Amino acid sequence: MGMMTRLAAASAVALLAAGAAQAGCGIKGGRINVLANDFPALRAVVDEAAKCAGDGVTFARNHTAKHREISVPALTA
Repeated sequence: MGMMTRLAAASAVALLAAGAAQAGCGIKGGRINVLANDFPALRAVVDEAAKCAGDGVTFARNHTAKHREISVPALTA
């Protein structure tokens, strides 16, 4: 396994473990929007975040290689 692959896998495991430790998102309502690169480790993290949906919380995701082109307009108020 390459160094970057190991680093990505370790990061994903750490984030998933942290999410499991917090169990139940603590979000009472609202909307979660995720814009992320199309990368397997990021998909795993976003899948865990999607578990916060429900009970007044909506969740939307966009995995794309063009995330850099979309992020500036998405963050402009």
